Amino acid sequence: MTTTEKIERITVIDFETASSAFFSACALGIVILHGREIVDKQYFLIQPPDNFYEKDNIAIHGITAEQTAHADTFPVIWQKIRHLFENTYVAAHNANFDMSVLKATLEYYGIEQPSFQYMNTISVSGYTIPRNANVGKSLADRCAYFNIPLENHHNALCDAEAAAQLIIYQLQHSRYKSFATFVSCCVQLYDYDDVKLKKSSSFFGHKYIDVGELAATTTVREEKDEDFKGKTFVFTGELTKFTREQAMSKVIAGGGFVKNGVSKKVDVLVHAENDITSKVKKAMELQAEGHPIKIITEDQFMQMLESNDAIQI
Repeated sequence: MTTTEKIERITVIDFETASSAFFSACALGIVILHGREIVDKQYFLIQPPDNFYEKDNIAIHGITAEQTAHADTFPVIWQKIRHLFENTYVAAHNANFDMSVLKATLEYYGIEQPSFQYMNTISVSGYTIPRNANVGKSLADRCAYFNIPLENHHNALCDAEAAAQLIIYQLQHSRYKSFATFVSCCVQLYDYDDVKLKKSSSFFGHKYIDVGELAATTTVREEKDEDFKGKTFVFTGELTKFTREQAMSKVIAGGGFVKNGVSKKVDVLVHAENDITSKVKKAMELQAEGHPIKIITEDQFMQMLESNDAIQI
């Protein structure tokens, strides 16, 4: 969608998901900006399909199946909010993730897709950051840099409001008096129509793997591999060479450990796709906080399996 009309409203959104499936929205925060003012805030708990949750997602946002057991499903909520996606720009921090969730969830329920232009507050918030400044891209990093409160990170409404405040800050510190002029001169807009439909950030129908049981049934090689020895791995995305369970077994056999969720105790996250999953978001936040977690590709993981020497990652 391309438009030349002057739009004065931004609908800022933030989704949380119940699992690695993009259609598993379990919470949505919406903040409405008109010009430089917040004029509305809305928060919804959403019952995801089958009310199914993965443990690593719960660890990030704290929402559980019990909390959404009686919540509305997305079709009900969409009827209440669809007008907020008309005659507006939409914004989100790391917008690729939120737009993918919206598109996949609407597709899952067979609901007609909206058409709008959206902005990524990662790029918008970079407007007043000096080029030589070393500022991370995460919402937490940007809020810390601009002294914007982020008291309950990964609460969807809190995150949406923080992203809205990033936009307001840029407007207030720009030389443009008109909101429409600022957007046309300083903001890169994308068409929601161009967002590719992605069903899952992991393989479809992914089941939870009991890593304790897996470790107990996997034989550790007598000669351990330096790439795996004593290190803890987590996997995200759909592997192409073997199943996730097989990949985990190879780590354990080489003297390493595996977990299902990302935490400060994890050394390596194997990211098998280009999508920004919830695990990748968490790993990037830990990196920004100074924790030495590595994010590697499936190809780099294959190099580990094929080499007797530890590779630099």
